Amino acid sequence: MTRLILTDSGRARRLALALIVGLFISSTPLWRAHAADGDLDPTFGVGGRVTTSFPGNGGVLGLVIQPDGKIVAAGPSGVGFALARYEANGNLDSTFGSAGKVTTDSPGFLFFATSIARQSNGKLVVAGSAINVNSGGLNFGLARYNSNGSLDTTFGGAGTVTTDFGVGFAQPNAVGIQTDNKIVAAGYVSRINDDGTGQDFALARYNPDGSPDITFGVSGKVITNVAAFGEGIAGLAIQPDNSVLVAGVARFTSAASSSTFTLARYLESGVLDSSFGTNGIVTTDFGPFSQAVAIGTPRPNTVIAAGSAGNDFALAQYDSFGHLDPSFGAGGKVTTDLFGGTDGAWSMVVRPNGKIVLGGTAFVDATFAFAIAQYTSSGALDTTFGNGGKVATSFPGSRQDVVRSLALQTDGRLVAGGISTQATSDVFALARYGSGFDICIQDDSNGSFLLFNSTTGEYVFTNCRGVTLGGTGSLTKKGSLITLQQNGPDRRLLAQIDRSVNRGSASLQVFSPSSTFTIIDRNTLNDTCSCPTPP
Repeated sequence: MTRLILTDSGRARRLALALIVGLFISSTPLWRAHAADGDLDPTFGVGGRVTTSFPGNGGVLGLVIQPDGKIVAAGPSGVGFALARYEANGNLDSTFGSAGKVTTDSPGFLFFATSIARQSNGKLVVAGSAINVNSGGLNFGLARYNSNGSLDTTFGGAGTVTTDFGVGFAQPNAVGIQTDNKIVAAGYVSRINDDGTGQDFALARYNPDGSPDITFGVSGKVITNVAAFGEGIAGLAIQPDNSVLVAGVARFTSAASSSTFTLARYLESGVLDSSFGTNGIVTTDFGPFSQAVAIGTPRPNTVIAAGSAGNDFALAQYDSFGHLDPSFGAGGKVTTDLFGGTDGAWSMVVRPNGKIVLGGTAFVDATFAFAIAQYTSSGALDTTFGNGGKVATSFPGSRQDVVRSLALQTDGRLVAGGISTQATSDVFALARYGSGFDICIQDDSNGSFLLFNSTTGEYVFTNCRGVTLGGTGSLTKKGSLITLQQNGPDRRLLAQIDRSVNRGSASLQVFSPSSTFTIIDRNTLNDTCSCPTPP
């Protein structure tokens, strides 16, 4: 199983080149149907799967879903940053780049993408390593793209930016966008002090035009020494106040097995937040060979981190101060042996209803496959998803497959992106899974929509302007009328659909902040269950 690299600079360069490489109520359905929760979506690609080749070895390391439902995947290739954009059905989008694909290098550098984020104006920011072709050193590298896949020349002067940390190598593994459109990239740098070997946490922040933000750290850069034998960041989450949470690994002894789940939180200035853990750092003992790879704040005062513990998926939940939440799993921690072999998680996404999805790889049927596990908000495997909460997916002709990124569509369907190792090269690989929602009502005027499961009462509301809320309500059925209702401390929902006339309505009140959303749908047969394409 591939792990976050904690190593010397020469080996890191070699490894960088190697790795960065529902229920129908009548016999005639009167609403749009979706694949069941965790089933491959047959309307996507071929049997729910898509592969895309680039020159050299490649693979999806980052995903974003556009408001119009198009999927953008980013990763490495033999010719630099590689991006592909897909229509909702999995076909390459011919309006993006060249036949749906884009590759980017910068003069004097070879670029390898590791992550992608979307700004509020629709522009795409990709981060990864920039290898200096003369010195062999690694730097932070970023590029920004317009909506058609062309480089945005207002960013960094020519569309790309490189950041030299003054050391042998530096690589970002995650990128995020602040509320003011400033960009934060996080990863690791080779150690610049003499108290051990390995790497340090590294972050850089950029102004919207790509210039270094000198108000962050020292000249826009932050380096943190956490442990004597090295550390590295794999995931980040930017909070509403623009503080930055990061997840990764630290090694406290010379033994490789001492790698430990490690989190940190930085204030907007780049200073470690002393209210979080011990002087801004939290470590969690999951036993030998553990590492965190993803982090999120799905609810106020809640932090969730995911990764691997030994050969299992690992998950931990904390309060806003970095204390383990005893109501989650066993003392705040969960480990899962998926199929009795070696497992490793590389990505996480939290659904609007609080369910947690991890993606990675698992050894099953004599090969490594895409592996996904879904958990309830309390940390238990969600038995309504896949087979007892777990799903394994292999790609035709592959020798091994691994999920490296997860994303949720507004209709609740789950997109997994990663690497499929074929006979001659690694390729971009995507799979899409059903949401379990079988009813959709969409507003006739503004496109807001509500999806719900007519068996469980689970729902997701989206108003197409950044508000997405989910939960579970009570269902009543009387003749052709189906009613979904939730009365909770934070919101009130009342939705109805009349299947005899194909009409629906919904009213959602959110108490903090005080907002009311309404949906009037006079024809449920024409609902697309996705946000309208912006003009």
